[in-house]
Amino acid sequence: MKKENIDILVEPYRLKEPMPQEINDLINYAKKKIKVSSINTFKKQFTYQDKIYNFKLFSDLKLPKWEQKNLKMPNNNYYSILRTLKLAFSMDLINPRVAIGSSYLGVFQPLIIFQENNQDKVLDYETNLIMNKDDYYTLFKYNEYNFLNKMDIYKIQYLLENLTDYNYVLYFLIFGHEIIDELSKNSNYSFLKIKYITYGINAYFQCLLGDNADNLFFMNKDYNPKYKDIIDQIDNFTENPRILPKNITYDYDKNSYTLKNKNISNLQFRLLSDFTSNEISDNLLSSNRYHNCHINALDLTLALTETDESIYLVGGKFKVNEVDYLFHSWIEIEDKNMVIDYNHNIIMNKDTYYKIWEVVPISKTPAQNIYEIIDTVIFKANLEFLHPIFINYFGEELTRDLKKNEHLFNQKND
Repeated sequence: MKKENIDILVEPYRLKEPMPQEINDLINYAKKKIKVSSINTFKKQFTYQDKIYNFKLFSDLKLPKWEQKNLKMPNNNYYSILRTLKLAFSMDLINPRVAIGSSYLGVFQPLIIFQENNQDKVLDYETNLIMNKDDYYTLFKYNEYNFLNKMDIYKIQYLLENLTDYNYVLYFLIFGHEIIDELSKNSNYSFLKIKYITYGINAYFQCLLGDNADNLFFMNKDYNPKYKDIIDQIDNFTENPRILPKNITYDYDKNSYTLKNKNISNLQFRLLSDFTSNEISDNLLSSNRYHNCHINALDLTLALTETDESIYLVGGKFKVNEVDYLFHSWIEIEDKNMVIDYNHNIIMNKDTYYKIWEVVPISKTPAQNIYEIIDTVIFKANLEFLHPIFINYFGEELTRDLKKNEHLFNQKND
């Protein structure tokens, strides 16, 4: 369907009347801090037709600096849609959903609807406003014609990635449910309508821990860690260490490298690939090592369980900008204060690693417990489909709970 046809379809929703100047004044204040008599800037109150409307500015929240700056500039509708979908999924909101509707601002206006203090609120990225839902709908004459929850957004992201063209996002915003219903009739897409995975696990967990669930609709600008230059240098070098850059030196006696950087002095590390078989080394010395950190860390931990060292499988997260984190798994050798990270092909001092990647551990599992966890969760309970992230983050809790009810899956196995 061409966009012109979509325009015809939603034309009945288009407002014929112009936006009142007072509403335009509110937007100008929210975007540019232009003061007018109808706005109490201290209390964040807007008076219109003898009624007072409370509001907040989204840019006043803790956001990346580029995002705060961007909110004060004009944004096209397509950009606002993508940011709305990203924020609806990544922000810590209660019952978030995306509304698509028409208002004074146009016929394809996306909003985030969420709950705060038992009230429905609206976050409008395009105007930089946060208001009570009823107040916003009244002021802007908003008329929604579709809603998307987090599971819908997760499925849309998956389908858009397969289309490799995000310009189709508008079709999914308007016809998302219909498209998903039709595609799910095809055996290749039947999973789109599954409510429960094998053995009754709610498919909604995909929104929390599924592939890419922590970076849906991220843009390149969203990936801007504090030490991005160091991380990029390490990643580039550890893929192709045959050529030493000018700022990296090699110590033959210690079999280690030192990266010279003005922000962190004496940054030393080793290559994991120097201590593995040729097959694994080939994988580590390529981009294939990325995006599989949970299974890579789990497999490597299993390979190290027979050593005498105090090894831990760590499921955690690392900071990618001022507010966002992504899930990540790595290995720690506690008595040596050392970290092994398969995805970055490095062995590094733990304190240095924590500083550069700004990681936060969520779960630490002793390596000697991993075999028991896998035996209980995967084999005895028949949860072989379980994503490795569940083992890395919840393995010990799952094992304890399953052992309390061991009679249930023993009966199933019989």
